[in-house]
Amino acid sequence: MEIDVSTSGGALLISLLRLLHIVGGLVWVGAALLMTCYVEPTAARAGAAGTSFLRAIYRETNLPRMIPLSAFITTLAGLLLYEMLS
Repeated sequence: MEIDVSTSGGALLISLLRLLHIVGGLVWVGAALLMTCYVEPTAARAGAAGTSFLRAIYRETNLPRMIPLSAFITTLAGLLLYEMLS
């Protein structure tokens, strides 16, 4: 699929996909690093209270859906950019 980036519609689509790819990647990596490097180790040191805290995070927030969704959006936008610009 080839997009004419010289048109305003093509340039807008490419810009939107780039924005989705960058922001999605930042959210994906940032959330994963935050959980892995800070939240989970701190909760493990807190014992039972930490376990309750993690359970609340995973049950009562959108975090379990946000990380895979941002990974999917990042990957899809990157693949579309690759297809359009190569």
